[in-house]
Amino acid sequence: MDTIITPLSGTSILVVECRLILTVSVGARVIVSIFRDAIADALAAMTINIFANATDVMDIKFYLASTGIGVPTTFKVRYGYDTGGAASTIYTNQNSGGGNFGGVLQPSELKISEFQS
Repeated sequence: MDTIITPLSGTSILVVECRLILTVSVGARVIVSIFRDAIADALAAMTINIFANATDVMDIKFYLASTGIGVPTTFKVRYGYDTGGAASTIYTNQNSGGGNFGGVLQPSELKISEFQS
């Protein structure tokens, strides 16, 4: 999952919000990380233990300075197993039987907002 933003001001603050709806087929610890452009180090990361066939919601929110006027930047979300879980499947916005809660659960998203400082 990724999204691009082109800030309108060089002095603004970017608010990065990520919500992931995940289910695993076999209990496992999942790590979620957010990256920017081609920078190798994550801007934010978290782990969570998810029980087999259980749905969990992971929320990450952080703030950072604008990249500059008219300079587009791409934010990317990556997730996978922290340890073990090799035999497990990660489902996003659903479980092995289809959509969670009849498919009405709000889907995962990556939202970037710009605010004047």
